[in-house]
Amino acid sequence: MKNLKQLKKNSGFTIVELLIGIGVIVGFLAFVYGIYSRISTSNHANTLIGDLTMFQTKIHEVYANEPTGYTGMKTEDIIKSKAYPGDLGASATALNSSFAGAVTVDGKTANTFDIVYANVPNGVCKAALGKLVSSGEFVTIAVGTGTTTPGADKASVETACGSSGPVKMTFTSN
Repeated sequence: MKNLKQLKKNSGFTIVELLIGIGVIVGFLAFVYGIYSRISTSNHANTLIGDLTMFQTKIHEVYANEPTGYTGMKTEDIIKSKAYPGDLGASATALNSSFAGAVTVDGKTANTFDIVYANVPNGVCKAALGKLVSSGEFVTIAVGTGTTTPGADKASVETACGSSGPVKMTFTSN
């Protein structure tokens, strides 16, 4: 009889012990996910900024001596001349960012062109826009339907990027 009681007592974990163990594991995973999410957002923002800088440099190199400047320049022209960052996916007619969707380039005037990212996550938007507005590298930066001029304050950046869902970002360069 004594052996049967010992066997029952040592045969496993109680429900309380299991719940505590599961709670510790869930807490740890939530902590790790939070860190991963912040690092991922920061890396995507830095990639976006680096890609924009590379776009500007390569487009300036390719179009510096064009008599019409940037007028009429399209994404297909950028792909043919290889004037785009190497980390973007490219087909014959389209560019694609792994985290921000379709990327298009459009020559607006002889002196300006737009680089458009179609689906930028709002966290990436806030991180990138916060750095870009203070740099003054772009004539304007439009988020959704609004426009942010260089030197905008943090509150306007937060408002422009919104709080949920991806946003369209348009960077006008000269």
